[in-house]
Amino acid sequence: MCSGGVVSTRWGVDVDSSKVLYVVGAVFGFAAILYFGAEVIVEMSPTLKSTLLLLAFAFFLVAAQYTETESVDTVAYVLAAGSYVVFLWYTVTRFDLGETGVFLLLAVSSVMFIGLGYLLRETELELDGRQARVIAAALALLMVAAVAGDVVGAQPSAETEWMDGFTVDDDLGFGDSVKVGETTLSNEFLLSRFADVPRYTGCVYPGGETASLSHVEDDTPVSGQVLLSGGSERRFDVEVSMRGFADEDREGVDDVYLEADEIPVEVREDCPAESDDVKLVVVGAGGSSPPLPPR
Repeated sequence: MCSGGVVSTRWGVDVDSSKVLYVVGAVFGFAAILYFGAEVIVEMSPTLKSTLLLLAFAFFLVAAQYTETESVDTVAYVLAAGSYVVFLWYTVTRFDLGETGVFLLLAVSSVMFIGLGYLLRETELELDGRQARVIAAALALLMVAAVAGDVVGAQPSAETEWMDGFTVDDDLGFGDSVKVGETTLSNEFLLSRFADVPRYTGCVYPGGETASLSHVEDDTPVSGQVLLSGGSERRFDVEVSMRGFADEDREGVDDVYLEADEIPVEVREDCPAESDDVKLVVVGAGGSSPPLPPR
């Protein structure tokens, strides 16, 4: 039996149907905020996304002050708290804050929420309808403008300069690599952005073996995406593994490469079927920039 939004179950328990819907709405709202924080918009600046989550916290907090319905303002407070929790999670996982930075962020958050709770309960601090509308509208406009600015902002770029050639010697083992180029990732946008590290493959001739190329920074392999702060750039060495230069017995580097004065580097769309020339063919570069001087 249903009366005034209250449903009576067969166990004699009265359930307010509107509160059930409010709870479901709050759950879906929190799920949407969490989904947003989980890189659903990959191209968005991480700095902006973190800021948007913080602004969403303020927006829902103000919205809770505007509504006069108890259940609705409870939902708004839940969404405000959820936005801040996702903000903390996203900020800590996306930015290198260090142990001290994470501690301070958590400590400040704790003090802030305790202070807000005290102000709302003990001092009965509240905004009138007009103040809440103005602040909420300003926050909404600020978020829309920030997203629009991010969409039209410059995206990161990658440029690789390839060496004319390189040499190998008999001191090199299969676990060693030799530098054949240098990649520069640049972010001209005001805020931070994720940049994709290019992926290159290649072939070694005259044997036609597959060559493994990787990006290295301070002797550490780099792949996937890297975070660039606003207006910054990072450089990575492109190295080729010696495994593709092995002799027939797989015991060392083939003499044909050891005896070469220089192994040329060519950039092509595909590896040729065969070649009698000693060279490294790089595939996946989509074209080459002016070469670096040979090492």
